[in-house]
Amino acid sequence: FIPGDPIPTEQFEQAIRSSRRTIIYITKQYLQSQWTLTSFRTTFESALTRSRLIVILAEDVEKFDELRTSLRSKTLLERDDPFLWQKLLYAMPHRSAALMRKHRREQSERTRKQTELLREKNRAREAKRLADVVL
Repeated sequence: FIPGDPIPTEQFEQAIRSSRRTIIYITKQYLQSQWTLTSFRTTFESALTRSRLIVILAEDVEKFDELRTSLRSKTLLERDDPFLWQKLLYAMPHRSAALMRKHRREQSERTRKQTELLREKNRAREAKRLADVVL
């Protein structure tokens, strides 16, 4: 979405429904608009139940105090936090251990096949070279 452009509520809700994580960056200017505040509140409820919500506060936002109580169980970050990026990275989806093991096995199998193919090519090349030397 482009900041400042009106966002249809349905489009906003659809984006949240299809997301594993929803990151909302809130500024004072954003909350000064009654439409954005209303839109935020309606879609906020969807985000609370459908995806993991991550809220980043650009600055100390007084109007946001009423929503802070709803966000206690959600990830709430502040822009001025020196560890913002580490916390944001931690809040994003992680690969499961089983998926990582599967990926490693598949990678090992690909590497093994590539190695075997290279060995076979080297054997064929060596056999041809020896045949040329004998003749």
